[in-house]
Amino acid sequence: MDRLKTFRNYCLYIIVFFIFSNIATNVMISNSYANLSQETNVIKSDEGITVEPVDVKANRRQGIFKGKVINTSNEKIDKKYIRVRAYDGNILLQTRYLTVTDLEPKETREFTTKFTADEIDNYKVDFTNEAPIERTIIDDAIDKVVELFNKAKNSNSLEKITFEPLDVTQYNIPNWAWFMALGIAIYYIPSGAIWFII
Repeated sequence: MDRLKTFRNYCLYIIVFFIFSNIATNVMISNSYANLSQETNVIKSDEGITVEPVDVKANRRQGIFKGKVINTSNEKIDKKYIRVRAYDGNILLQTRYLTVTDLEPKETREFTTKFTADEIDNYKVDFTNEAPIERTIIDDAIDKVVELFNKAKNSNSLEKITFEPLDVTQYNIPNWAWFMALGIAIYYIPSGAIWFII
């Protein structure tokens, strides 16, 4: 019986600690955000579309931009992109594109976008007709492999197949990522084989 009471008490302690830690974490995270509504620069579009910031905030690790897009003109907006840029002073940290389609005259829509950059202290909002296609090094590597397989499938077996490697200098890869990749490569080299490389 004593063992059952002890087990029950431990379960209650764990549940109370879990609830307390969740509440404390939520309170600490919500208190860590700084309101950046005054530091938000919104440029109105020539077509009469504008953004009204609703809840614009950021902490040391991330940012949240909630706003309303409003069609102030008398014309329907078929397609437009909202470009929200997060800055640390004058340094551009991240850019988000949001698509607005079929926005009727005087219509208002709410939107939310999140940023994963450090030290955001102001936002700039404007509008563009096009959004860039964001591609990563993995996307380009997959395309190169598919291209190589298609060449091999469609070519004569006696022809020489050429393969152009990726130019990794066109990607913004931080130095720590190169260091980690080198460490992983060295870790997986069989023991003893490293001395042949050196």
